[in-house]
Amino acid sequence: MLKKKIITQCLNCGRVINTTLNKIKHGRGKYCSTACRDIDPNHRKILGQLPHRKGFILFVSSGNRFDDPLLVPVKTRLVKNRNIKVLDLIIPAGDFSASYKITVDFLKNMSPPDLAIVPFDRIEVLAAAVALFQNNIKLCQIHAGDFSSVGSLDDDIRWAISTLCSIHMCNGPDAFWRVVKFLKLMGRPADNVFEVGSTAFDDTEPDTSLCPKLPYDLVLFLSPTKRLDLIDSEMNQIFSMLNKTTVWIEPSGKDVGDDKICMRLHWIKDGDFPQEITLYKSVPRMKFLGLIRNCQRFLGNSSSMIYEAPAYLKPEQIIHIGVRNQGREPVTIKIGGSDRIVKHLEDFVGGKS
Repeated sequence: MLKKKIITQCLNCGRVINTTLNKIKHGRGKYCSTACRDIDPNHRKILGQLPHRKGFILFVSSGNRFDDPLLVPVKTRLVKNRNIKVLDLIIPAGDFSASYKITVDFLKNMSPPDLAIVPFDRIEVLAAAVALFQNNIKLCQIHAGDFSSVGSLDDDIRWAISTLCSIHMCNGPDAFWRVVKFLKLMGRPADNVFEVGSTAFDDTEPDTSLCPKLPYDLVLFLSPTKRLDLIDSEMNQIFSMLNKTTVWIEPSGKDVGDDKICMRLHWIKDGDFPQEITLYKSVPRMKFLGLIRNCQRFLGNSSSMIYEAPAYLKPEQIIHIGVRNQGREPVTIKIGGSDRIVKHLEDFVGGKS
């Protein structure tokens, strides 16, 4: 007979376990170990008082190469707290329908979390947030209140996520007051809006192993998702400015317009430009910071030119291209955001160690 496998949680410690429906029907498959089973007060071997319930925090993640590394320092701190269980919900980048379905299926097989982290401004995170919200799960947004530009869809998605959230973590005073005003306009309390700073430089050590030996320019050009008609002209502007060895990082391929950028980059042939152009599909965060730190100029339209680059480069070395970052104000980074975020999360779920 085919045994239907299911994913559930240990009734004592909350750890995720794989079991079968048949085992559960026969009173087994409820605990991750005999130690946890024997703590059950209904079991014959009473080893002591049942420990108080763990707080359960769910992180929604799509594996986005820019966003996910900003959450790592937060999760690293939380997992050290024995009173809080941390779990990742992985959803496919750029796919609203699949992300919604995966979240719904997850909730059918797991006990509900006390809080779900729905960070930033990705469309797939919005889908997960909708599913979680419909199941009465409290939501927390990190990087709430940011202002992107007139050239991308990020702001619209970010505010849609903010509408569903009960807790908002903001990286600076401008973002903080933006969220407060937004909530008051909707007639909602703003008691759980916090200015926490940024996690961008928590636990970081730039890795320069990818840096060319010769002076080089770094390019990161992303799709201006509201102005796809400008992709060619903005790329032409970048090409016209290149005059030395160049490291070019491709967009993720998950946003509308990314495929057009990647296709044009792959058309480049030896001899098209007098200088060497090295293409990378993706670069780990520490190596990316190393490339920023050592480059002569940083050209493009990435938010990293607002948040990370000013820590390593002079303003004249950061060259914004096109409309994606238009109207975006400079941000003064207050480091240590991870510690402040964790404090608020521990306060909410009651998981102080």
